[in-house]
Formats: sequence, C-alpha cells, structure tokens
Amino acid sequence: MEQKTQVATGKKVKGRFHKIAGMMLIFLFLITLCTSAGAVTYEWEHQSKIMSSPPYSWLSSYDIGFYNNTLMVDVDIYLTGYTPADTLKSRWESGIEGIWSTSRFNVPISFNVDWVTTGYDYSVNVTNSTGRWNMLNWYTIGAGGWGDAYQEEVAAHEYGHMIGEWDEYSGGAVDPVTKLINTGGIMQTLNGGTLDYYYKDFLAWYDNKLNSVPVIEPVEVVSATSSVAVVPVKPARVKKVKPAGVPVHEPSAILLLALGLISLWGSRRKFKK
Repeated sequence: MEQKTQVATGKKVKGRFHKIAGMMLIFLFLITLCTSAGAVTYEWEHQSKIMSSPPYSWLSSYDIGFYNNTLMVDVDIYLTGYTPADTLKSRWESGIEGIWSTSRFNVPISFNVDWVTTGYDYSVNVTNSTGRWNMLNWYTIGAGGWGDAYQEEVAAHEYGHMIGEWDEYSGGAVDPVTKLINTGGIMQTLNGGTLDYYYKDFLAWYDNKLNSVPVIEPVEVVSATSSVAVVPVKPARVKKVKPAGVPVHEPSAILLLALGLISLWGSRRKFKK
C-alpha cells in the first residue's frame, strides 16, 4: 500500500512538472510571437527635389524606406566613361556607406549606393586622371587635390549632394537661406564627419510615417537653367530589401509551442492514470 502511495505521489509530481514546463514553453512562444509581430515596414519611396544655389543647381534623388528596424536610404549610380578598378569602386562604396550610416539617433540609418546600368538616379562620368570633382564628374587619381588617401571621403562628399546636402565652404553651393560655412563637417572638409542636421529630412520622413501623416509627393521635375544636367527620375524597381509580407514564425518558435502542448497533454494523461 505504501509503495502504491509513493508511486501515485511520484506521478502527481511528474505531472505537475510537465504542466509547469508546458506552460512556460507556451509563455515563451507567446513572447516570441509578440516580438516578431511588432516589426514595422515602410516601403521604398522615391524622393527628389531641385537644389538651387546660384550659379549652381542640381536634382537631389534617392529612395527611402524602413526595413528590419532600420531607416534606409539608397542611391543608384551609373558610372560612365572610364571603368574604374573594382578596388577603387569598393573604396568609394565603403566610404559612402561607412561615413553616412549612423546609429546616433533613436532609429539607425543605413545609407547604400549601388553601381547599376539601368534605373539609376545619377549618371556619373569617371575620368582616369586628376581633376576637380563634382557630383557628376569623378576622377580616379588625387581625390580632387586631397590625395588618394581621401578617395572614400571625396565620394562621400559628392554623395551628400545626391541626398540633398549643401556645400559648407566659401565659393561652394551653400544653402542660400542659412549661408552656412566652415562647419567642420564632411560637406565643408574631407577631414570632417557627418553632422546631426544632415539627417533632418530622413528623420522627418520617418516621423511622418510614425505619426501616420501623409508624406508629400516628390517635387515634379521641371526644366531649369542649371550648371548641372537635370537627371530624370528613375522608374521604380525592386530594391535589395523587399517589404515583409505575412509574418512566418521561426521554426524555434513553433517548436516551443509544440513542446508546450505535448507537455500539457502528457501531464493530463498521467494525472488521469
């Protein structure tokens, strides 16, 4: 009789253990489900505006979206003329993306450049010599007089114009309203970094999305006298990061639910016995 009592007690303890374990596993599954369901996606939108600082003017053109908890800005460039070495293209790309991308705000911002041949924002002529850089004319040697050690920085500076930034040095295409110069930022000197206010337009787009305020449509491109050729707005195309569809739960989350249900079922079965 005593032995049967001990066996029954053991079964009850084991059953309770299975029940508690099952509930914990289901609780973990619910946490995983809520976490994954909280992801927000804002699809790519094209942004463009005419920048004018006489005698200079140009079209700012880029795509912006929000994926994987990151605000993303993308510019597609078609390199024409001389074909630069892959190592130099890699330096330009890493300089642009490394200098502009940041995590200093409440949302990380990732900047991207793609070298493409169709659907581009800008056609940039490359010359295999030294020369004075501008947004649409790049040189393989000398980085505009700064020396080849500054290839990353000079590309990042010109990329800044593509995404709507002004020059910040005397004689450049400065903001006609603020006339801001000598800031110490990358738009003034290649020894500088990016400054907080460079990101205001991108953060404003993100805030508008969060507050469900409709984003103003990009400015329609019109003919204008310009020292830089007006670049046609590119057609929409598939980006590297695609919008998330219906969420698919990770196998690990499904496994948690399955184990939890099995444990609860096992505890009830043992309890009935």
